[in-house]
Amino acid sequence: MALLALVLGYLLPLLRGVGVLEGASLPSQPLGRLLFAEQMAREFDCQGVQHTRHGTWLVASQNDAGYAIDLPHDEAPPLALESLLPQPPQNTAAFAARRARSFVSRLDEQGVFRLLASVPATACLLASTADDTLWLLTDLPRPANSSVEQTVIFRSVDQGRTWHWLEPGLFPGVSAFALDLAPQQVGQALWQWGDAMSMSMRHATAELMAEMGGEQPEAFSVPLYYSPDAGETVEQLALPEELFVDEAYARSRLPAGAQLASAGYDDIRLYTVPLANDRAVAWVSQRFPYSYPDEPYIRGVVALSSALPVQRQDGRWQVQALRRYEGVFIERLAQAEGRRLAILGESSLMGEAQLVELTASGLDWRTLSALPRPFADLPAHNVVASLQVGKRAIVLGMSASHQVPRWLQPWRRQAASISGGGDYLSLDGGMSWTRVALPHVLGHVASTDQLVASDAPWFSTRDLVLRQITLAPAE
Repeated sequence: MALLALVLGYLLPLLRGVGVLEGASLPSQPLGRLLFAEQMAREFDCQGVQHTRHGTWLVASQNDAGYAIDLPHDEAPPLALESLLPQPPQNTAAFAARRARSFVSRLDEQGVFRLLASVPATACLLASTADDTLWLLTDLPRPANSSVEQTVIFRSVDQGRTWHWLEPGLFPGVSAFALDLAPQQVGQALWQWGDAMSMSMRHATAELMAEMGGEQPEAFSVPLYYSPDAGETVEQLALPEELFVDEAYARSRLPAGAQLASAGYDDIRLYTVPLANDRAVAWVSQRFPYSYPDEPYIRGVVALSSALPVQRQDGRWQVQALRRYEGVFIERLAQAEGRRLAILGESSLMGEAQLVELTASGLDWRTLSALPRPFADLPAHNVVASLQVGKRAIVLGMSASHQVPRWLQPWRRQAASISGGGDYLSLDGGMSWTRVALPHVLGHVASTDQLVASDAPWFSTRDLVLRQITLAPAE
């Protein structure tokens, strides 16, 4: 009996972790019907279903759309957005070989997602929270005579009734790839960090050149931009040099005998927490992994988060006193419905991450709970795959990797690992979690605590009805 209890005590958490024992089902109801399955071919997080002030939109992309879509005979053909360009886009070899196609659809009064527009590129929809403006960010190359180096963005100021090419681009100094944009909105105002990945690559190259006898590079930094008028004018904030730390900081905090495992600028998270029209907090989290000379695995990280309050005075943003939080790394930050929830990771890779809520100052937090563990009490490396916050509901997507004990596989040279994960729902601020069975999620509506989903990905289902899943019952 003792052996049976031991085996069950190991197998049950294992089966839950890999999804054999599914979670609870949630109530749902039909939202709308598609014309064809490719309308929900979601390949980016920024795609899928979005609710705006006056409509429900669905944006989807296919990277290999080498065949024609058969629309019902009574359907009007969609607007070919590329026809709005004054000249054809630059036909680079890489672009021509992709055969990508994106579809822009809107839910009508009959409950059908009508196809309104398409573009031969990957696209994401950005909807204004202040008015009827929509931006369609794409990777479509610009016409050859364009003076701005950013892939094409289309804009509508009337909820998609008409579209035009946004020739000046949107934050063109951030990235030449429009799909990199993810501005934080506060009314008409937009906050946008620069491209941390390209900046880190640039800095690493400069350091390498310095080692070969070149000039010493400037201190590593990523710019922060602000626009008070939905991107019409853009201001770059003057950030203090000490907002970002370098590898020298990480080396000074390594355990005895440890060494940095990789370049120190490739694991960085950047957030903006708007507090009011004239106040915000810029957050920078950096993480430096380390290992030991005789071991092939990463053993831990040196983590640091920095918070910089900024205040608008006399038409300019002024920085205030910088705060440091050693050993803290903000894995994710979600802001919706007046709530600001974050996932704080521990300095140990196997440590317990926590769900916290930022206080009104945007500089401190209160701990809500530890995170659910897909493999329960079995040792595992747990990672937060997604965090969605609504009025009452918090939804966490977790992935995990468990290493099977050696005594269960003595014949193997290396221990086997098992991957798992699951979705978890909390309605009490993270005090308790329920594992839930979610189908193929296409969108989240924070204001009503609902998800939009299909029963399966587009390529494996014949069910063309999207459903609304209720996360929290109406109060």
